[in-house]
Amino acid sequence: LLGLWMCAGFGCSVGPAPALEPASEPAPVSVPNLVEALGIAVPHFTASRPIDVALRAEAGVRWIRRDVAWEKVEREVGTFDFSEADAVIDAELAAGIEVLVVLDYGHPAYAAAANGDSTMPPDDVADFGRYAAAVAEHFRGRVSAYELWNEPNFFIFWKPEPSPEGYAA
Repeated sequence: LLGLWMCAGFGCSVGPAPALEPASEPAPVSVPNLVEALGIAVPHFTASRPIDVALRAEAGVRWIRRDVAWEKVEREVGTFDFSEADAVIDAELAAGIEVLVVLDYGHPAYAAAANGDSTMPPDDVADFGRYAAAVAEHFRGRVSAYELWNEPNFFIFWKPEPSPEGYAA
């Protein structure tokens, strides 16, 4: 419409149409195989019931998002125990389902203002780094995808309020 308005207001000369080049073959388009990308998120860090894992695999689920909560794997400060996480993750892997591990959240022992709340980030981000490194080292060769925190932009999961600077640190 703008072009028509400009032609009406300023005048346009119309000449012969330019010669068109012959059409070339379009470049092939890569279409992702959505079956290989199908995944789901399951409720927080919970045991994997064999029937649930089997049904997910049968339904074609290829990825699952599973929490490896900091306070669950480091119940005693300085000691990591991955036995529960191993059972959950190994069951999914055995069924042919890849795992996206969510490194969440904070740990009440590492945040002075936490008052038992695990959604408070640690006072020193290096503490979160040690937890993340321990998880990555433990699952090396089994897990290749990680998510840092869950919804840090939402006040429920990053207290006392979301902080892009805090998350980036």
